[in-house]
Parts: sequence; structure tokens; C-alpha cells
Amino acid sequence: MDATILKSVKYYIGYTEACRHQLTRANAMVAYRTARMRDTLHLQSTLQSMAAHARCTICNHSNASTGFLGRFARWILLILKNTSEFIPEKPAKILPGSS
Repeated sequence: MDATILKSVKYYIGYTEACRHQLTRANAMVAYRTARMRDTLHLQSTLQSMAAHARCTICNHSNASTGFLGRFARWILLILKNTSEFIPEKPAKILPGSS
């Protein structure tokens, strides 16, 4: 795994202090652990979840920091996408006769 990705995820953890429930921080720690284990697929799914839900599901905490976190997760995904380790998402299956 690229050292830039590992550093980026570690940097991301520093910005996850905003939520009092530490839910975002827990997700960031999972991302860092999977980055260190070089588990690219798990890292991608964790980052995609963090990018989609950049707020706490308990208290719905959202401020400039959590908005930044979602953008930052997407930025790390973009870095990952430009590496040879990126695993593309499978396209959705289109059933015959559906439009």
C-alpha cells in the first residue's frame, strides 16, 4: 500500500475529534488498521462509508469539520483509485425487461 494513503488516513484520524460519540473516529481507526494490514478492499469500503456518512448516526453531529471529513475520505479514495491496488466496484446488474 502506498505510504501516502497510510499517512492520509492517519492525518484523517486527527480531524475526527469533533463528534462527542467518537463514531467517526472509530471508523477512521478501522480505516487506518486496514491500511496498515494492506487490506485494500476493506479500506475502500470503509472510506466509501465514511465519505457517504460524514456525520454521527447517534447525534447527527455535523459541522465544518465533519463536512471536511467526507471530502477528505473521498480524496483518499481518489488517491487509492490512482494506484494499481484499487479494486473497482462491480457494476449493478440490469435485469432484462427493466428500464
